[in-house]
This record gives sequence, structure tokens and C-alpha cells, in this order.
Amino acid sequence: MLREPIIEIGYQHAALCQLGFPRKETTAIDFERKIGSVAICLQAGKVFDGEKFVQQRLAYGGYARLILAWVSTLAKKNGSPKVAIGESAKDFLVALGKHKNGNDNARMKSQLLSLSVCN
Repeated sequence: MLREPIIEIGYQHAALCQLGFPRKETTAIDFERKIGSVAICLQAGKVFDGEKFVQQRLAYGGYARLILAWVSTLAKKNGSPKVAIGESAKDFLVALGKHKNGNDNARMKSQLLSLSVCN
């Protein structure tokens, strides 16, 4: 008996599908891209470390795209802007289908922080 393949549907805003984030790490704190009548402007934010605000990098690359697509998909499926990402960074990595090693963990945390303060 043949089984139908399981198709997981993901959701992403059309502008982000066309324009996205920077592909590589950049020292810039602003990123602008325009294609036709669609445009995006991203600005890296700052995080308070208990003493001062620290400038963060712009989110970039595959992790930023994966995180945003995953969060957008859950928000759409659940009909809520609130998305639970797990009890730990490792839980979140597993939910994303990534390994729980230190390298993936550090990269994911860095991109998640950058995304969380990005305008």
C-alpha cells in the first residue's frame, strides 16, 4: 500500500519571500532592498546588558530565514501572534530540525537575539 507523502505547509509574508534578509554577515546596521513595488528596510536593534545598550548585528543567512519562517508558520497555524519556542535553546533547535551541538546552538541564539531586536 502506497502512502501519500506528508506535506508540511509553511507560511511567510510575500515581501520576505521576495526580499529576505542579508545572505552574509554584515557590519551595516541597516539593510534595504527593493524589487518592483515591494521594499523592505531592516534596522539592527540594541540590547540592554544591565549597564548599557549594546548594538546588535543584523540578522542574516539561513538561520534567520528558518527562524522567521518557523515562527510565522506557527503564528498562522495557531491563529495567534504568541509563539512558544520551548523551554530552552536546545528545545528550539530540535523544533527547527537542527542538531543540538554547541555550534548550532550559538548560531541560533545569535540570530534569534538579532531578530528579536530588529525593526
